[in-house]
Amino acid sequence: MGNDLAPSPDHAALLQWGRSVIPAVENIEIIARTSYSYVLKLSAQRGIYYLKQTPISLFREADILNILRLNCNSVNVPKVVAANKDLRCFIIDACGEETLWHHFLRQGVSKDHLLTGISHYIYLQKASSSHLDQFRALGVPDWSLAHLQRFIKI
Repeated sequence: MGNDLAPSPDHAALLQWGRSVIPAVENIEIIARTSYSYVLKLSAQRGIYYLKQTPISLFREADILNILRLNCNSVNVPKVVAANKDLRCFIIDACGEETLWHHFLRQGVSKDHLLTGISHYIYLQKASSSHLDQFRALGVPDWSLAHLQRFIKI
C-alpha cells in the first residue's frame, strides 16, 4: 500500500470481495479516505480499477454512473464492473491514465483542462436532462432551477 492513509474498518472484507471480482490483483493503494468515501486503487493484469466504499446514504453513486454511462453516450463516465450492497461499495474501471486529483496536484489546473471539464459537465447535464425520472427514482435531489428554492433558505 502506497501511502499513510489508514485502512477502513471493512478493509479486509473489501479486499476479499475486490479480489473475487478482479482476478490477479498485483498492487493495492489507498487513494482516499474521507467521511464520504474510501477508495482503493487495484492494479491488475487486466488494467486499473477503483474500489469505492460510501456511507449508506450515498450508495446510489454506482446506479448514477450506470444511468449516465448507458443513457448519455459518454466515454468519460467509468464503467461499473460490480457492486456489493452489503459492503456499500462498487468497482469501476479506470477512466483515464490518472485521477484528476493527482493530475492537478502535479501540474495544477490549466485553462485547457478546465474548459474541457466544463464542456464535459455541460454535455452530461444536457444528455441526462431527459432521464431525470431515473435519477429521482434513486432519490437524487432535483437541483434544477425550478426546484432550487426548496434547498436554499432565504
